[in-house]
Amino acid sequence: MIGKLRNHLAPDGPFLRVVVASATLRVTGMAFGLLVGIQLARLLGAEGYGVYGVAMSVIALLTVAAEFGLSILVTREVASAKALNSFVSAGDVLAWANKFVLLCSLALIGGMLLLMGAMHVRLGQGLYRTLAYGLLLVPVVALASVWGGALRGLQNIAGGQFPDVLLRPALFSLLLLLVHQAGLVVFDPTIAMILGLVSAGAALLVSGLLLRRDWPTSVIGTRSVKSSGNWLRSAAPMALSEGVRVLQAHLVIIVLGVMAAASEVGLFRVAVSVSLLITLPVSLLNVVSSPMLAKLHAEGDLAGMQRLLFRVSVGMTVGVILLCLPFVFFGRELLGFVFGQQFSGSLNSLLILSAGALVNAVFGAAIGLLNMTGHEKKVTRAFLVSLLFLAIMVVPLTLVYGGAGAALASSATVACWNWIMWKDAMKHCNLDASIFGFGAPARRGVANVDR
Repeated sequence: MIGKLRNHLAPDGPFLRVVVASATLRVTGMAFGLLVGIQLARLLGAEGYGVYGVAMSVIALLTVAAEFGLSILVTREVASAKALNSFVSAGDVLAWANKFVLLCSLALIGGMLLLMGAMHVRLGQGLYRTLAYGLLLVPVVALASVWGGALRGLQNIAGGQFPDVLLRPALFSLLLLLVHQAGLVVFDPTIAMILGLVSAGAALLVSGLLLRRDWPTSVIGTRSVKSSGNWLRSAAPMALSEGVRVLQAHLVIIVLGVMAAASEVGLFRVAVSVSLLITLPVSLLNVVSSPMLAKLHAEGDLAGMQRLLFRVSVGMTVGVILLCLPFVFFGRELLGFVFGQQFSGSLNSLLILSAGALVNAVFGAAIGLLNMTGHEKKVTRAFLVSLLFLAIMVVPLTLVYGGAGAALASSATVACWNWIMWKDAMKHCNLDASIFGFGAPARRGVANVDR
């Protein structure tokens, strides 16, 4: 058994090298992301950080709607095209995705401005101004996501992550430092949103330059016969899945914003920020494994997919456990020291969110497996069921337990959709994405494609 485990994790082939490179980017980017959270919490205080958090939750939902799952579709199409050495259709889908994102963003911004105008008094001046500037983030972040997906499909995993994962938070942190030190403006959530917009714009520019460098010049200007309607039908389930997933994450903050004081939202935002550090192994290995799964699926290598899935689940689980331990033993002291004593009350919410992260890790990369093998509708179903589960639980739990109740609803929802997708991956792909898949050979047959 030990010898078999060693073979699974042996440093041969590209997997370990890609993981190390991506981990370096993600860890460094996460460090800057935490630094940004610390800077914002200290500069804005619990109330101001809560206003900023509510605004960012709204912007996140709009961005997912504008991006419409196209980054996943582009990754899949480009990775398959690279495996088959046929890039014409990939070029078409990327051009169509760019146009779709821009048009959808304009429509969403216009509709949101009308809604904000009708609710101006209820929103309050601070939230209204912060949201107004934040709307400009929608097309910028959505386009960057699509271009990053294309880079990952080209197997440039590091390039597909660098602008958004590392450059954007690093520049944001630098801008926060410079503006605060200059003391030329009164720092508030609106100023924070403007600085975030500048950093996102820079990240988009770098993504475009990297994609222009790596994209095969032989297919520029060529056209395929594939209909955009096919892409839209493929993207729609992914968009719905991603939208539901983001809604699950941000619905909790929005509910807290309605039911609790802004300071309570600020405390929960800190817990969420730290939990993102704990889920780093999950997000990292999902990003790395998705294009590899698409490539192996295109080649029909079912056994290779099973080996990859086991490596991913082990890495996720071990990584999450190691990152949880400091907060289990010294969480209150760490939170108070880093963010300020007023944020030490975030510990209970953080521990509950960490439990959800561990469940997510144990079940592995089921979501990436289903999306990369054409079973995106199963992902959509899992997220819709879990969203209904969240909608039922979040209000009563938040009423009774406040931020801790919101965290409990969030973690239970994570467990719900992971269980459903794990079962679907077993049934429709003949593969076990979880840590329990050790030594389990892929069953005979080829993975089904239920569209």
